[in-house]
Amino acid sequence: MSRCVLFKFVCSTSLLLLMVGCGEDAPLEFESPTPVPVIALPEVERGLTEDVVLAVTQEVVLPRPSYLGVGRRDPFRSIIAASPKRPVGGDELPPLQRNRISDLRLQGIVWGSYGPKAIVNTPDGKGYTVGIGTKMGFNHGVISEITQKKVVVEETVLNIFGEPKKRRTEMELHPQKEG
Repeated sequence: MSRCVLFKFVCSTSLLLLMVGCGEDAPLEFESPTPVPVIALPEVERGLTEDVVLAVTQEVVLPRPSYLGVGRRDPFRSIIAASPKRPVGGDELPPLQRNRISDLRLQGIVWGSYGPKAIVNTPDGKGYTVGIGTKMGFNHGVISEITQKKVVVEETVLNIFGEPKKRRTEMELHPQKEG
């Protein structure tokens, strides 16, 4: 019951406030635009020389503002360099270089007399045997280390300033699940 009374009170109050605002229509007053002063050019008589005509036109022409952008960055260019999703000639690259390192999954690690090898799965489910020195990922990363539990890939990436920087990505055999 009290909710109904409260609702009716709120509705009637808001209606009352709306009705009060709908009083007399006061005429809107706009300021008239100020007239722009017109510069009157002196009438040129036919007997005047070209020097006088040039002097008259040079007085009327306003100087153009100058901006020298030498040494400054273009304000309309993005700070973050746009990088292509896939490298040029992506169909010619091996499958491990067509995918991101984060999309690849480490399936297993094998130790033998020939050195450590790892099995890496691509997103389409195909497995590939890789060793130290194998190239992986968009940024031409190279496997630098294979341990019993992980594979380390070093790649050169560009930071936001366009400078090359080394990045190490570790692919764990049994990644820790968060949560």
